[in-house]
Amino acid sequence: MIGYNCFMEFKEWITKEYIKWRGDSVGNDRSITEFAEHIGVSQPLLNNWMAGKKKPGRKSLLRVEKQLPGVYAALGMPGPVVSVSEWLAEQSPDERKAFVIAWNEALDAMSAANTTIDAPMGLDLASRVLEKYGL
Repeated sequence: MIGYNCFMEFKEWITKEYIKWRGDSVGNDRSITEFAEHIGVSQPLLNNWMAGKKKPGRKSLLRVEKQLPGVYAALGMPGPVVSVSEWLAEQSPDERKAFVIAWNEALDAMSAANTTIDAPMGLDLASRVLEKYGL
């Protein structure tokens, strides 16, 4: 039953996203077909989502997330896992430098506490240090 409720919420969410994207346009100016193309899916698939007949699969979610970053939250799902390398590649040189400094500090803190990133305490320490640096 929980999945059904999340599914219904997604139906409403995707419809609201379409309306928001469409804006004040009427008629064929910003059609469902164009919105489907915009988010990287077919128009029949989008219609099924909006009608509550289907929910997005993994491949669709990866495409849709590029244009609608809230899609995972709308489904009550965690977002895709991004590797540190991929994330760093998208950051500015200053952000990469801040990450390296923060990560080294986190490693030192975990070492001093005799823990690792895999342990809850280590994860907590690393999270607090990264947050301190705005990461």
